This record gives sequence, structure tokens and C-alpha cells, in this order.
Amino acid sequence: FTTLGSKLTTDPAFKRLAKRIHEASTLQIALPSNLQAQLRPYQVEGFKWLSRLAHWGGGACLADDMGLGKTLQAIAVMQARSKMGPQLVLMPTSVLLNWQQ
Repeated sequence: FTTLGSKLTTDPAFKRLAKRIHEASTLQIALPSNLQAQLRPYQVEGFKWLSRLAHWGGGACLADDMGLGKTLQAIAVMQARSKMGPQLVLMPTSVLLNWQQ
């Protein structure tokens, strides 16, 4: 594994992870066509960031000030990845009604 002039000896798992991270950085990510909402530009960027992390298995904790659309970004990612199987979301109970709607 060679990058930026450095040579590393790594195990196969690290090489697979590095490959997924590189793939994620070049993904062309589109909002799901069945999303019934209009995302603001910063929400689209959040959706793409979450999608890239999900591609390589990085996981994330999405947090910001209240009211900036975290729920919508997360729902968009789940819709885009829905064919991949069940997904887990941890959230405070204070936003449960938003998710149910």
C-alpha cells in the first residue's frame, strides 16, 4: 500500500477498508427519487457525507443545532439504502413524533 511517498505493509482488512474509503470519495451520489421533500443545499451535502460514510462503513453521529434538518437527511440516506436491508437509528425520544410522521 503506497500513498504520498510512504509505503505501508498492511493486512488485507486494512486494504479493503482503504479501498472502500477511496471508492466513497469518488461516488456520484443522488437523492432518492422517491424522497418527497426539498432539501436545502447544506442538507444535500449532509446527505452525501452520510452516504459516503455508510458506503465504507464508517458510521456517524449526526448532530447540530436544533431545527437544521437532521431527521430529513437521515431519512434520505435510509431511503437511498433501503434495498440493502434493515437499518438502525438511535435518536432521542423528543424527535420520535417527527419520525412517525
